[in-house]
Amino acid sequence: MPGDETGQLEALLERWQTSLDLHAKYSALDDARYWHVQPWPKHERPQRWIIQLARKRIIALKRLAIPLDRDILLMASPDEEIGGEKGAKWMRTQHFADLDPEYILDEGGFGSRDLFTPGKLVFGISVAEKKLLWLKVTAQGVAGHGSQPHDQNPNDRLTRALTRLLSEPLPSSDFSVLTTLKSRVGPLAENKFNNAIAHSTISITSLRSGVGDPPKANVIPSIAEATIAPSTT
Repeated sequence: MPGDETGQLEALLERWQTSLDLHAKYSALDDARYWHVQPWPKHERPQRWIIQLARKRIIALKRLAIPLDRDILLMASPDEEIGGEKGAKWMRTQHFADLDPEYILDEGGFGSRDLFTPGKLVFGISVAEKKLLWLKVTAQGVAGHGSQPHDQNPNDRLTRALTRLLSEPLPSSDFSVLTTLKSRVGPLAENKFNNAIAHSTISITSLRSGVGDPPKANVIPSIAEATIAPSTT
């Protein structure tokens, strides 16, 4: 933005920040009642740090008067977690020529020591992502009083179904990207991050049941639901 004063740029970015805070993706955390440390003010979204980092970089470029060969564009889209159809994909299909990017930097690339393999600082390059697939499992049964258990309790049915689902072995196979990664950095460290890279996974992300809000402790519901997030490598 040639000719703009730094103060004007900061004011503009502050207005952008207000808007972006409302639309940036929300990555849910555990119940705040169990936090030992409050990581950010309650009104702020967990992904605000990514926007703040990009914002500070733009301000730093202006303050340092770094000469640029190209424009630097900041884009925030609200639907990255649900496929990006109306966010990044729409911008790519409708306005790619207007953007004309040479490079794209986002949250997908980072450097970390010991995460990929012990004792090494590795900067990862994202070349692919697992496909989006969210499923809801619903069990129906017969409502009743908790003091009179029966064999049509939807909670029991859902529990048995989820137990069977989690006990099934997930398919796994070697593929070129993982082989290349291992050849460059060595054996991968055993942690949940690398497990998700190397294997297909499945997570139960929510359970919903009961009658009333909060659910009554002495009532058997007629419906129980779970959401699961399978992810195929």
